Amino acid sequence: MITDPYRLVESHTCPMSTCQAPAGSPSRTTAGRVALKYHTARFQLVPALRSELHVATPAVRHPGSAWQALPAQKESVGVHRLSGPAPGEQPARVAVCRGVHVVPVGDPAEQEIGDRSGDRGRWFAET
Repeated sequence: MITDPYRLVESHTCPMSTCQAPAGSPSRTTAGRVALKYHTARFQLVPALRSELHVATPAVRHPGSAWQALPAQKESVGVHRLSGPAPGEQPARVAVCRGVHVVPVGDPAEQEIGDRSGDRGRWFAET
């Protein structure tokens, strides 16, 4: 089983639009260099690394040097993909909702007109 954090991160293609580093290669900068740390969007695909604030690129990947694609890693027998989208799919986006407390604003007479017309949306505001 893969235990090196950088190998876990590199098992996924980088979802950053400015990087798009393929699986098996380190993240890259817009200047075409190997990034000093992996992009957050990329290492967040690994559940074991989601609590990390950053994952540094190891010295074996030569951070700061000119970037070039490396051959894709071959998974050994018994190694399972931990998370992330299947090849060719976009990662799922997770949204957080919160309850909204609505309070009436404006003149009560205007609210009554809005109630009759069915246009209640503009007479209420979030707090």
